[in-house]
Amino acid sequence: MQINKKIISVKAFLFQIICGLALVAPLTAQQTKAQINLLPKDSANIRINDTTKVTDKIVISKDAIETEINYSASDSVIIDNEQELIQLYGIGRKAVLKYEAFTLSADYIEINRKTSVATAFGVPDSTGKVTGKPEFKDATQTFLSEKIKYNFKTKKGIISAARSKQNDLYILSEKAKVIPDSTNLDSTGTAKQLIYNKNAYITTCNAETPHFGFKTTKLKLIPDKMAIIGPSILELGGVPTPLVIPFGLFPMSKNKHQGILIPRNYENSPNLGIGILGLGYYIPISDQINLT
Repeated sequence: MQINKKIISVKAFLFQIICGLALVAPLTAQQTKAQINLLPKDSANIRINDTTKVTDKIVISKDAIETEINYSASDSVIIDNEQELIQLYGIGRKAVLKYEAFTLSADYIEINRKTSVATAFGVPDSTGKVTGKPEFKDATQTFLSEKIKYNFKTKKGIISAARSKQNDLYILSEKAKVIPDSTNLDSTGTAKQLIYNKNAYITTCNAETPHFGFKTTKLKLIPDKMAIIGPSILELGGVPTPLVIPFGLFPMSKNKHQGILIPRNYENSPNLGIGILGLGYYIPISDQINLT
């Protein structure tokens, strides 16, 4: 009897286990199905939104400066990002800016990145005397001035109180405007400069205040070629003379060109009075024959 009771209890226990498994299996299947349904049908088709767009073409602003600008200063360089200004300080004309074929040096240079304009001028010393005035150099000429403004985009500049040397000629002017000459290119394909001078003085005297020369209201300078002047008057020692010319052409090339010969000096003779030496007109006829 005891054995029968044990068999019955074992059967009851197995029956309970079978019934429990029958109830748990559908629930587990439903949970597994629900978890599987959370995944997309094909995980390989998942798209990730990327805010970074990659392109193989870089678009450069039309207003961008084509050539690199190099600058340095012996004292300090101040960069104002808010005003977009770069200030260069270098006593002794040691603030330097280089662009294409020219070099600009002065005690102070300011570069405006908004307007692409560089402005250079000297700085007063303790006595009030302005030192380190701007110097503008390129392959063919050198300018000294009170103030220089140059636009990198248009490649035009304004030079105040300019003084330059062209071969044997010295040219002084109240104001000079520098513009590119698209018809005259150098070996690199860069346009050379034309300089238009206002209230100019052209001479061969190298003194700070020339002793003689032609004074004119307009002067066009083609570097390393010629200077062309409008109506002009000859001055000796700052005194106007009766000699007036309607126009003048002054060759500056090493090759022979027709043009006016500027006097090299003047004299103050006790018998003849004040006079000039070397004024004339030169005409190259051939390699062996010249006419003056």
